[in-house]
Amino acid sequence: MKDMKAGGNRVKHAAYSSAFKQIKRALSDGYFLEAITIAESIISDRLQSVLLGKKLLCPSDVLDNVGFKRLISRLDSVSKSEFDGQYCNLRQRLQTFRCSRNFLIHASVRSFPGTPPIPPEIFRLAARGCAQEAEDLAQLACSWQKRGHRKALKNAEVQHHS
Repeated sequence: MKDMKAGGNRVKHAAYSSAFKQIKRALSDGYFLEAITIAESIISDRLQSVLLGKKLLCPSDVLDNVGFKRLISRLDSVSKSEFDGQYCNLRQRLQTFRCSRNFLIHASVRSFPGTPPIPPEIFRLAARGCAQEAEDLAQLACSWQKRGHRKALKNAEVQHHS
């Protein structure tokens, strides 16, 4: 069982490495919506891992592909002490990113009837900023999940020895 888990971790690591490289490539090539999408996938995966580990999400929710908004709202059930230091504003940043992402996905052509859409140069600036924030949040979500996993292992080890 342990070998299978270690093998799964190697595969996950390779997938993440590839995804982060693709985000960087998309950012440098100006494919900002692609970078946003890949980063959101990473963030969602890490949030699911944390929430599953804390029993705040059911395995069936993962299979049903629970939405990003719902994952973020479930973070309200995570102890505030886990959002210290560099993670203190993680929930708010995720929520702000989600709203920006939603806006940008539709903003390139959608507008109120009779009004022009956002000018392309302004759209690109906003998309670039959102994509850079998405990359930062994906890195942050990975480190937050890893830190929580280490704490859980340490606590399990202490309980096992008591």
